[in-house]
Amino acid sequence: MSSNLRIVLISGLWSFVQVWKRVLYLVNIHLGFEQREFYMKKLGKNFF
Repeated sequence: MSSNLRIVLISGLWSFVQVWKRVLYLVNIHLGFEQREFYMKKLGKNFF
């Protein structure tokens, strides 16, 4: 039971990471480096 739960958690985390990397890739295309730095700092303040 617990091993199945672990597999589900790992695969869920993996798919989340894939989506997040895709999002960051798209953000990199649409924004310049300086703008991205600014947004990352802003997001960091909002999240943490």
